[in-house]
Amino acid sequence: MKRITLAFCLGLILIVMVACSGRNDGGAIIGDSADSEKENTQNYQSIKTDTYEISIPTELETKFLEDSSMQIYKNNIQIGGLDIITYDSSQPIEQLYLNHSEVISSEKIKDLTTESYKVNFILTPPAAEKSSTEIEQVHYYFIIENKALDLYFDTGLIDENAIQKIAKSLIIRLYHNI
Repeated sequence: MKRITLAFCLGLILIVMVACSGRNDGGAIIGDSADSEKENTQNYQSIKTDTYEISIPTELETKFLEDSSMQIYKNNIQIGGLDIITYDSSQPIEQLYLNHSEVISSEKIKDLTTESYKVNFILTPPAAEKSSTEIEQVHYYFIIENKALDLYFDTGLIDENAIQKIAKSLIIRLYHNI
């Protein structure tokens, strides 16, 4: 009986997600909800806040900050996160780029309901840290009015396939909550 109820509830959720995917009420949907549902198998957990919803692999842990930002960990090592940052639409996207970094590649993501970018960086520590360890990160920037959601990962600590699945699962729930 519990399996039937769970399957029924999941079916209703899928119907609601598909029905809302074409909505024009201020909720931006990142990724195809039907594809996201297929990828959200037993190996993924759904994280829901007032601002966004996202699916991440079950082996990852999360820590939430006061502004709904999230840090993502694997075995107590931070591998990524999702930050909510201020964005000035009169300035170029480069205003969001990281200090002490080199852009490897940058592309505008098409076919989304919100302005979005994927940027790969090599981060170098400041000279004061006396370290030469470089870190490669990928950042997905989703622009919503005067804010940006910055979903990022250390590419040396998580598989590119998993990163893409997580990015495609992101649903920005309500603009006014950001």
